[in-house]
This record gives sequence, C-alpha cells and structure tokens, in this order.
Amino acid sequence: MRFTRSQQNMLVYKGDNTGRDISKELTSYYDHYRNRASNLLSVIAPAPPSIIEQRYLFNDAHMVSMNDLRSLKKELTLTTNVNFLHDKQKSNSFSRQDLFLTLYDTLRIEEKMDARLLKRELEGSINLKGNTDDYFLDNTLNISSSWNAHNGAIDGSEPVSQFLTLPSFHIENDFDYLRRNDSRRRQIKANIAYTSQNHYLEVSPVLFEALKNPDSLIRQELSFDRFNASASFSEHRDIKRLSFGHSTGGSFSHYAMGSNLLSGAAHLPVTADSVRNSIERIEAKLNFSPSLSYRIPSGLYLGFYFPVNWLFLIRDDKVREVKQNKGYLLLTPNLNLQYPITSRLNIYSSLSFSNNIGTVNEDYRGYILNNYRSMERSNGLLLKNNRTSAYVNFNYKNPFTTLFTALRLYYNNTWRNILYDMEYNGILSSSIGVLHPHISHHYGADYSIGKSIDAISSEVRLSAGYDRGQSVALHQGVVSAYNSDNYSLSPRITTDIGRFMIVKYSASYSHIRTMIRETHMKPVNYFTQDIAATLIPVNGLSLTLSLNHYYNNRIESSTRSSWFGNVGAKYKMKGVDLMLDWTNFLNTRRFVTYSYSDISSHYSEYRLRPVEVLLRVRFKIL
Repeated sequence: MRFTRSQQNMLVYKGDNTGRDISKELTSYYDHYRNRASNLLSVIAPAPPSIIEQRYLFNDAHMVSMNDLRSLKKELTLTTNVNFLHDKQKSNSFSRQDLFLTLYDTLRIEEKMDARLLKRELEGSINLKGNTDDYFLDNTLNISSSWNAHNGAIDGSEPVSQFLTLPSFHIENDFDYLRRNDSRRRQIKANIAYTSQNHYLEVSPVLFEALKNPDSLIRQELSFDRFNASASFSEHRDIKRLSFGHSTGGSFSHYAMGSNLLSGAAHLPVTADSVRNSIERIEAKLNFSPSLSYRIPSGLYLGFYFPVNWLFLIRDDKVREVKQNKGYLLLTPNLNLQYPITSRLNIYSSLSFSNNIGTVNEDYRGYILNNYRSMERSNGLLLKNNRTSAYVNFNYKNPFTTLFTALRLYYNNTWRNILYDMEYNGILSSSIGVLHPHISHHYGADYSIGKSIDAISSEVRLSAGYDRGQSVALHQGVVSAYNSDNYSLSPRITTDIGRFMIVKYSASYSHIRTMIRETHMKPVNYFTQDIAATLIPVNGLSLTLSLNHYYNNRIESSTRSSWFGNVGAKYKMKGVDLMLDWTNFLNTRRFVTYSYSDISSHYSEYRLRPVEVLLRVRFKIL
C-alpha cells in the first residue's frame, strides 16, 4: 500500500487452497446483462450442496489485484482497478434422480461425477466520480475477459468424458449524471456494451444413436455476440408533499447466435439443418415511465409508477430463412403504500403487474447438445409471460420493551404460453418448446418475533413460515400438475455469560409435502442446528467452538444425520495476530441430500474436505 495526499495505491496477492472462494471478493461486471446464451452448454457436474463452501470446495486459487485512487480536482476522483484470477476447483459426488414419468413408469438416472473447473479471468475498470452539492457524476469503463474450462468424467450406464471451454470478452461504459437544483432533480444515464462468447463442448463417447461416428466423439460449438446501447433522461420535482416525475429513453440491442455440431476427431460438420443455427435478433425499445408519490401529515405514503415500453422486435433465422417483425407493448405498473397505524405499528404494501417476452434463448430452431445426455431446441416459439405480485408487511417495534415482530403475506401469479416437452430414451433426453398456456401460483406467509431478555442476558428470535407453489410440467407428451407445501420454523438465541463468554444457538426445521399428479410423495423433513461458543479467558486471547448438525429423514442410512465441528484460537499481540483453526475435527467425509423438483426426486452424496489444521499469521511490515 502507498498513500499520499492526492494518490493511493494498493497491490494485493492472495492464494488459497482451504476451501475459501476468494474470487467472490472481486466485483464482476461480466454478468450485467440477462440476455446471454452462455448457459446453453454445460458439463454434468456435482451441484453445490446446502452447506458452507469451505466444507466441500477443493480449490487452488491465486488472485492479483492492483488498485489506484487519485484526486484530479477537489470534487473529482479517478479509480483504476485490474484483477486477475487463476483457480483450479475439483468436485466429486454420486447422484440418483428418479423421474416419475407416469403413474406406473419411473426412470432412474445414476451417475458418479468427477469434475474439474479451471478459472482464468482478467478484468480492468476505470471510474471517474464527482459529487458536489450541485451535481453527481459517475462514469465507469470496464473490460473483462475469461478463458475458463470445465471437464468432467461420468461413471453411469456408460463411462463418458466431457470437456467444455468458455472463452468470453466483454467491454462496457456506463455513464450517470445527476443535477440538483432546489426541489428539482434531472438525471442523464447512458450505457454502451459489447459481449462476445465462443464456447464448445466435446463429449466422448456419443450416446445418441443418430450422432455416432467411428471416433465416438462429438463437438458442439456455440457463438454468441451482443451489442447494446441505451440512454435515458429523467426529471423529478417536489412540491410540498407531492413528488412527481418521469423518465424517457430508448435502447438498441443486436444479437447474433450460431451453433454447429461437429463429428469425429476431424471435426467434420453435421450438415443436417436440424442441428444447425444461425440467428439474428434486433430489439429497439422506447420507454416512458411517469411516477407520482404523495405523503400526508399522518404519515401515509402513496407511490405509483407506470413504466410503458414499446418494443420492436426482429427475429431472423438464416438457416431456415424465417424472418419475423413485430411490435410489443410492455407495461409494468407498481403501486406502493406505507402507513404508520401507530407510532410503533407500520404497514407496507405493494401491488405490481408485468408482461414480458422471451430472450434470444428462445429463438433457435435447431437442436443444441446441452450436455452429454440432453439435446434441446425452442422450436422458434417466443416466450410470453404475465406476472401479478402482491405483498403486505406488518411491522411492530417497541424499543422500551425490546419487542420486535413482523408479519408478511405474499402472492404471485404467473401466466406463460410455453412448456418444454421432455422426451426420454433411457437416460437420453430431448426437449422442444410447445405452445401450452398455463398458470403457476406461489403464495405464503412469514412471521418473526424477537425480544431481549435481561434476566438471562439473552436475545431471542423465532421465525415461522408457510410457502405453497403450484405449476405444471410436460414430459413424454403428458402434462403433469405438481405442487409443494413448505412449513418452516427457526428459533435463535444469543446469550452473554458474564464478560468472558458468548453462546449462540440457532435451528431450522422444514416440513415439505409434494404432490405429483394425484400422488402424494413421502414428506421430507429437514432439520439443522448450529451451536457456537466464544470464550475470552484473558485479554488478547479468544477461543471458539462450533458444531453444525444436518438431518434429512428421506435418507435411508446412517448419513441421514451429518455433524461438523470447528475449533479456533486467536491471540493478539502488539502488531501480530496468531490464528489457529482446526476445521472439521470430526472428519466427516460425506454429505447426503434428498429433495424433490417438479416431477422428480434427487439423491446426492458429496465428497467433503477432510480434517484440517491451519495456522495463520497477520502482521504489519511498517
């Protein structure tokens, strides 16, 4: 680190192989946009379990970060940042999925998975910021690139190897300028961005009969480019208790996506149009968003927002020579209410509606090999959905009795016009989008109460909830309704034992009932509890002990309960901190989960990190 009156510099290097994902410490601009095609190709690999990352992440990470901050004028600062990450991650698990295709037909997929993920990511940004009583300025230029690769071995009905490369490039400039003048605020925003991705997936051997070749190797290539430019102007004004304003703007987006299937070691193109794509998508949008809010002396606040978007869409399938042009009116009104019923009881409520159309991911009509056992195409249908949401919150707080409580009720209703029909041939599956308008519902309630109890020097909190979801799925040409009910209860207590010890206990219980068609599945009971104690026997020394317990009643073995334990010690001297961590001292080596998802159940066993002892030293050089 280096500090002067007008400049600050910092160079950071971090390395870690203890299960801590240091890449999360970096700010990523790459995933800023939702209209990406990068998730169309994947390697079948272990999904992260519902425990802390340090239990299961086998990593070897190295990160370098260079930062520079300097003052250009009294009100302007220029910040430059460059980051590079190199990380190797390993994962291993066993998975069993049961698909309840019909009342009498269940398909079981069993896989032992071993995967390797290599992250190589470089990112740099330059930010100019100014903030005075009259204006606020923020402009950021970001450039990022990655050369990530993912490979995996599957030991299932037949051993399969997978290799996926994910090179990507992104450049973006974001501009924001706000001018304040008494009761009036004017703001200008502009953004321009370009993203390029060229991914490919190699699978060996080929399991799909129609794609088999002498080399037993298939390669799926996918390219995706996106250019976007947008600008908006907004103005707001306050007149006593009334505030009104508007935002006006427009945007232009151009997408190009292509895919090819290559056969054998020579990478010979498969010429069938059914496995080729070359699509172009253009979106031109105009938007106008008026807003109005009013606050009366009693504390009642009403806010109404009514964004109106006119979208002109061009979809061009160059392989099949199909071009479609159409305009869409998209509305997203929102009404907010806030009212203090008493000085201690408040109510918050919101009602909103939105209608949206699908992304470039729904434009391709040719099959794409998503992974070693799945092929998918959208059939060129454009996804449309309408969503209505409502919630109301009641909050009560009494600082004199330290009683705090809250109740939330919510409801979501979503209409969609498309379902994806999953067809299975053994473990192989193909998916195609079909027109099937349907509605899904999601509603529930949450309640929490908390209080400080001086008699036992404790803070106590209890949360409870109910959540229900209803929808449909399409498999083998059969539409199946499914719904789930989730009941939850979570107590928590923190107790101070004198000045030398703090004890914390928290637990969480969930009872989940699932019904597929007219069949009630066996309920799943999850139970977790965490116990932690911190002891400070003398000044500068602290000792910690934590125990974690996970229970799942649907696991038919001794692993339905999993226990983890950690011990830590920290001693602080002048200018030096010594930290000793004994992680997973019970040496728990497996974690097992069981859950339901639409019309299937999932059973997984994960390999965990073994017992570890780590000594850390933190000190200042100067």
